[in-house]
Amino acid sequence: MFGSAPKPFPGDAAPVFSLPAHDGGHVTLVAFRGKQRVVLTFYPEDDTAGCTRALSALQDQKAAFDAFQTQLMGASHNEPESQRRFAAKLGLQFPLLSDPKGEVARVYGAKDLLPYFHRKTFLIDGRGVMRLMQEGQPRVDELLTFLDGLRGDLKEAT
Repeated sequence: MFGSAPKPFPGDAAPVFSLPAHDGGHVTLVAFRGKQRVVLTFYPEDDTAGCTRALSALQDQKAAFDAFQTQLMGASHNEPESQRRFAAKLGLQFPLLSDPKGEVARVYGAKDLLPYFHRKTFLIDGRGVMRLMQEGQPRVDELLTFLDGLRGDLKEAT
């Protein structure tokens, strides 16, 4: 699209953000540097069949993501109260982030002129570098396989 910012690709620094979460907190990407990896998935709408499948698939493998020191998070245009109900309904144990104007989604290439977000998932390493981008539904097995191969991006435990 003419005049739009270049979208990040694997190998680029992940665009930083700070967004309100469904639990009343705020999530800032830089808070994870050196501590955890991040899987950020953009989804179009709370409480729809496709988004329920996508977020449930991530939740189903949360223990495996935790073992790889990886924080899961979802982002949509929905307000935190809607996301709170959606997270409770699905039993999600990771934050849903509210980006009502789509500013963060736009920077990540998950929003254009359409009113909804495109399904895109990003794996960001412990240095803040985007390592993997998936379009469509998150492919959990591929994310976990990729995480299994990452080394040296987190501070060593003392």
